[in-house]
Amino acid sequence: MKYRYKRHITNTLLYAIIISAIMAILKEYSHVGMIIFAVVSILALSADRWVENKYLKELEDKDISPKS
Repeated sequence: MKYRYKRHITNTLLYAIIISAIMAILKEYSHVGMIIFAVVSILALSADRWVENKYLKELEDKDISPKS
């Protein structure tokens, strides 16, 4: 579980760095492009977090009974 949490934080930071770099490039050319990219980026991060939360909830809901 700890590994998955660290991986999720790393992925989120990586997304933020990439998004910041692309937004800086787009800002030089078009404000409309920057706004569209920001909306898409927020949706992508939200979807990533939603999938992660759904997966963790499925793990919690599983009833692991000890083998006898």
